[in-house]
Amino acid sequence: MKIEFTLNSIPVKLDLNPSKRLLDILRDDLNVKSLKEGCGEGECGACSVIINGDLAASCITAAFSISGKQIITLEGVRNTELYDCIEDSFALFSASQCGFCTPGMVLATYCSIKKLENLENMISPGTEFNNDFNINKNDDYLLNLNCGNKIEDFKSLLKPDYKNLLLQYFKKSIEGNLCRCTGYTQIVDAMYDAFICYFSDNE
Repeated sequence: MKIEFTLNSIPVKLDLNPSKRLLDILRDDLNVKSLKEGCGEGECGACSVIINGDLAASCITAAFSISGKQIITLEGVRNTELYDCIEDSFALFSASQCGFCTPGMVLATYCSIKKLENLENMISPGTEFNNDFNINKNDDYLLNLNCGNKIEDFKSLLKPDYKNLLLQYFKKSIEGNLCRCTGYTQIVDAMYDAFICYFSDNE
């Protein structure tokens, strides 16, 4: 089966068994080594990629399902301003120890912050949302702005008043990523710090 997709902004055309795993396509056929084989069941996040803006487990993603899709791996985000913030924050909070889960955690962080960036485009000064407003009602793990306040502009999320709300969001966004070393607190703190870094730099 001939399959075309985009990998890190580069068009790819391959003749593949339609049931071949995306993990094997990336590692064996395209020499993308950042993602790892962990559980093989889509439960640990070591093989995470971003497909059309959403985090996905490549070990349970079949070749036929990626036709026409945009796929991003760690290699595709390394030269971005957001990655620089994530890298600095992970180092600051010691959010990486053995390193096996780190590529997946970094992509989860990148993806979750990019979704917040989409929210920024939806909120303009003077716009108010009710408490039940969601970033994306199709993604039940995304931040529910049920904070007892109305958000008048996106930058208000940078205030300390919203820190706990955002920590809950980031904690929820890595539920599919397992870490045996850190206990997750450092990772979630690093995710929040990267969020502050990225959007403060872009003010």
